Formats: sequence, C-alpha cells, structure tokens
Amino acid sequence: MVQQEKTTCPACGKAIKVGFNFCINCGVKLSELDVREIPSEVSPPPQTTPVIRGTLLMEGWEVSPGRIPKYHKMMTMDPIGDPIITSKCKLNNQNGFLIVSDNGFAWRYQGSSMYSAGKRKWIRWHDVANIIPIKYDQVLVELKIRKYGSLILDGSGKLKIKRWKLTIRKAKGEQDAQWRQRLGTFNQIMLEIFNRNKVEIDPPTSDSRM
Repeated sequence: MVQQEKTTCPACGKAIKVGFNFCINCGVKLSELDVREIPSEVSPPPQTTPVIRGTLLMEGWEVSPGRIPKYHKMMTMDPIGDPIITSKCKLNNQNGFLIVSDNGFAWRYQGSSMYSAGKRKWIRWHDVANIIPIKYDQVLVELKIRKYGSLILDGSGKLKIKRWKLTIRKAKGEQDAQWRQRLGTFNQIMLEIFNRNKVEIDPPTSDSRM
C-alpha cells in the first residue's frame, strides 16, 4: 500500500508533503525533478533540523541565537502554531523579526524605546488578499482591512486594502551561502504558504492585528 500524503525530495531525501513545489529542507524546485512516493511501511528519514520548544523550523530559516528570547515571547503572544521560517525582516521601513506558519505570520518591531519595542503585528492568512513578489528578498502583502474584527468596505462596496512590503535581512554572522539560499527561496515559500491557506469565504471576524 502506498501512502499518498508524503513524498521524498530526490535531491536531499527529506520527507515533504504532497503539493509542495519546492523542498522545505534544501529549497530545490520539485517541478524540475521527479518526486517518488514513500511506501507506508518505510519510515521517513529522521529530521535533523533544530527543534525549539517542540516546533520544527525549515532548515536554513532557524532562529538565530541572539533572537531566541524574542522568538519565545512572540510564540507565547500569538497563536502561531508550528513555525516554518523565521528571519530578520523589514515591514515597510521598520526593522523587526518575522515568524511565518500555516496559521499566519507574526512580526515584532525592533526598536530602542519601550513603546517601539512592544509594537507587533499578527496576520491570519484569511486576511491576506494577495502576495506579490517584488524582488528576490521582498514581497508585497495586500491585506484586507478590519475594524473591531469586521471587514471594511469602500464606497463602491469593495474590500479596503492596505499594503505592506516585507523584506528579509541578513542575520548577524550568517554565512553568505546560506544568505543566498534564503534569498532564492523567500518569495516561493511565502507564496506556497499563502496559496495553501487562503480561503474562498472570509470569516465574519478575525484576531488579526494590523
């Protein structure tokens, strides 16, 4: 009997879910390679990615040591679930830290004052209207604006939209090879996660914090 839910990457041999267009371990485009099925009686190879607080992060997108306290705080403040990637990230022109999962994405401002240090965002994927690649390290996120949890319409009855530019940044001490690998996959990863979790019908309320 063949298990259909998982496959292996022909490049690195890691287990991946069916439907991904890239390997979450090595970043190779699966559309350019043959992907074979895993027989149900064979266990997938053991994961070697670092585990933090019981959650598995994509290799190459782990939490850098200096940001572990901030990461832990963000994980307790928002319903992030299992994180997929983390990175230093600009939101428009503000420096901060990004955590992305299948539940949504969290971003926290990196500032010097007590007020700015507490500034944070949490966005559910059902409140993302679109993700548009701009550059290899940057995406434009179009958000459905809500007020008190409810969607806001303009004068013509269309959803009001706000736009954020997310730009990933090099981590302190990060090797150039790893940095280039992250740059090459950022847009793909964000689009994959968005397309996997977008909704056809908007929920009436949301806990997104914009």
